Amino acid sequence: MLLMLAVTGIQSSVRLWRGGSPIAAFGSRTGTLMRRIYELRRDLNVPIVVTLHEFGRESTLLPIAGRALYRRVVSNCDQVIVHTGIAMNAVVNRFGVPEDKVTVIPHPSARPPVVTASCDDLRRRFGLDDARVMLAFGFIHVDKGLDDLVRALGILRASGCAQLEDYVLVVAGAVRPRQGLFRAFELRDRLHLHRVMRLARRNGVGERLVLTGYVPAGEVSAWFSLADVVVLPYRRIEQSGVASMARSFPAPVLASTAGGLTEQFAGSSWSFPPRAPDELARTIEQFLAATPGERMPSRTDECADDPATVVARTLELYRMAIAACENCRS
Repeated sequence: MLLMLAVTGIQSSVRLWRGGSPIAAFGSRTGTLMRRIYELRRDLNVPIVVTLHEFGRESTLLPIAGRALYRRVVSNCDQVIVHTGIAMNAVVNRFGVPEDKVTVIPHPSARPPVVTASCDDLRRRFGLDDARVMLAFGFIHVDKGLDDLVRALGILRASGCAQLEDYVLVVAGAVRPRQGLFRAFELRDRLHLHRVMRLARRNGVGERLVLTGYVPAGEVSAWFSLADVVVLPYRRIEQSGVASMARSFPAPVLASTAGGLTEQFAGSSWSFPPRAPDELARTIEQFLAATPGERMPSRTDECADDPATVVARTLELYRMAIAACENCRS
């Protein structure tokens, strides 16, 4: 998630304002954000570039207020950055933003720079022994389909899938703490986790389920390095930072076709429709039966979400916005 900040422009006489997703980043202070954007445009006439991260989900959860907010944001900016083609279509079609004001720049795929734990440390701490690890990573959220994954594992267990016995499902993450009015979303996610745990016991996979709780930044790399496979059973998503991170590690990724995941894993053999535990079970079964060579992902866009490429494209967009502003002044 990107926080709002003011940065020095390419030329010293011009400044540029860059923002991120307002509801998630600013919460109840979003009104202050809106006033600040308006004041910058009115008083300083600086170019404004806004990055919209997960705006689709927020505008859906808050259908009236959310859409009104984003319509106001995009109407007061010069350029909009989104991370997926599906997000671009939503901005253009839902808010009437001209296509030449919207640029798709993929979410960067990068490994966390800080490492404080090794794979062996995690195996000892969580009693994993020599089990293979099926990893579900990130904050626990009702839209991430953890219940569908548990149901799929229950289906495989009932069918007698022998390969599954070698694996444990590690849910590396916790429910995101919320503040103020957003605590209602935290409560919803906690109830979701409670249902998932009950579902795991009912489907006979509770003993093969490991919950780690919140994952410190220094342990992120170790979890992805330890994983034999990463599963993203998302039901609804615009783009996923977890997916981008997973792509920078060797482990293959099984991902639903929800939202921007279709673009991030285009051509993958290990995709499945969202909200379909039967299809997910079938995909997992095929994956477990595949050879090591067949399991590995084939990527055709090695550089598209590389951090250096993302930074270069973003800076170029800033330069264009500044140049356009200067042309208007001259």
